Amino acid sequence: MCYRTNELMEIIKYINSIDIARHLQSINYQFSSLEAAFLIWQCHKISLEAKHNAWKELIHAMPDCIVPSRSDEKKRLHSCLEKYIDLQNRLLKQFMENSADYIYHYRFLLTHSDNEWREDKIYYPDYQSCLEAYNQEFVDSRFHCEIIRERTRGDRKDTMILHIYNGRVIMGIKAFDLTENDDEIDRFFEEFWIDIPTPFKKGEVLVSPYGPYGGTFSYDNCKNPFVLTYICNWENKRRFYDCTDMTANGYFMDKTLFAECIHNYLDLEYYRGQFQGRLRTLAALSNYMKSKIDICLLLNAYHIIQNEEYLKEVKLYQSYTKEGKQLAGINNSQIEDLSQLPQNPFFDDPKPKYTIIE
Repeated sequence: MCYRTNELMEIIKYINSIDIARHLQSINYQFSSLEAAFLIWQCHKISLEAKHNAWKELIHAMPDCIVPSRSDEKKRLHSCLEKYIDLQNRLLKQFMENSADYIYHYRFLLTHSDNEWREDKIYYPDYQSCLEAYNQEFVDSRFHCEIIRERTRGDRKDTMILHIYNGRVIMGIKAFDLTENDDEIDRFFEEFWIDIPTPFKKGEVLVSPYGPYGGTFSYDNCKNPFVLTYICNWENKRRFYDCTDMTANGYFMDKTLFAECIHNYLDLEYYRGQFQGRLRTLAALSNYMKSKIDICLLLNAYHIIQNEEYLKEVKLYQSYTKEGKQLAGINNSQIEDLSQLPQNPFFDDPKPKYTIIE
């Protein structure tokens, strides 16, 4: 069972990628109850309260169903959602209760795409004083903040982390050392693997624009453009893994090309940035995979770009005297003036060696 057509946009708004959302709208895609529940959970753009309200609306508006599971236990979606909402509300209540057994401190990201938490390790006796201290330090900021609750006595390691945006909007809560039953409820969505159509094709340059913390799944490759080679749901068969297997593979660029993946293909969008520096290699590789240039041009372009960028990065020679650089053969003209290099004898050939297919 799926949403009716007039309810389509209500589910699409929970999709992080603008390009996937437009594609699904164009094909009038109808979401199942399981897909809708998962898309609400992994949405980066709404608060925890908004997610709870969306799940309650789903329970009211969409049919119940069996949740796929590795075990023989037959779980029903509506019941699981109700338990999940109840658990998070209980955790929120515990987090904000004052107790001499716990202290609080906060850490923050300076930008939406930052990948390094900053913290001063100043401890506070309760949640409210910790939140007020953060808001006083970052007045009117729109940073991501985590308030951390830690036990000061006893053996339990029941740390809890509250994710807050803009100093007031609760985006999520994470708890550790839960009971076995609560831990199973807490991991409910992590066992999902869903198949949502995307518009992307092999050879296109994509990016996950939400950064290493912006998404439900945080991996270092987020925010970096890459040339797509494979998305996990391209195969014509149903899989049952978990959410970390909702991968997209491709070629990334650091100092050299390397093959890696990101772990939530639903975050992907077309890369709309500039191809500068070593990223020019991704443009060349993309055009090769689309059969717009041949392998010879790709390989030569890779070496040319690498050499050009290496020359830009060689700065050590600037700290030596003129005489020392001459003795070492690294005087300024040799490093900076590429016009002194021998000319390519085929430069003016009316029949170029390589042809770019427009």
